[in-house]
Amino acid sequence: LAAVLGTGLCHMSHAGAREETFAQDTRTSPPTAVVNWTAQLVEETYTNITQQCWEFFVGLMRNVSVSELCEWKVISRPYSLLQACLEDWADRLHYGYPNVLAEQYIFQSHHRYFHNCTLEHQVYFD
Repeated sequence: LAAVLGTGLCHMSHAGAREETFAQDTRTSPPTAVVNWTAQLVEETYTNITQQCWEFFVGLMRNVSVSELCEWKVISRPYSLLQACLEDWADRLHYGYPNVLAEQYIFQSHHRYFHNCTLEHQVYFD
């Protein structure tokens, strides 16, 4: 926590009552500000990382020709890597998966690359 918030919060400039009041406040008050900051930091971190996941996916898709966009054997690797990146980082950050941001990137991939693909044989899911 000190690494995230910096060392400035660990040292008080005045000795005595202010240090004790601060210490007493941290023992008796719920750490809502810290929890909210941590959640905000995790969300910001996940947002930045998912953007990198997307950029990596787009880079891989540059190697796929238009005629190959609907061939699973060609696009399965980039698509699976995007999904794994989104899911793995959510797990590492305890962010929860699936989540809205990850779903937006998956939908964006379908809209940008796979919107003209159709199934030759309809697949039924439970």
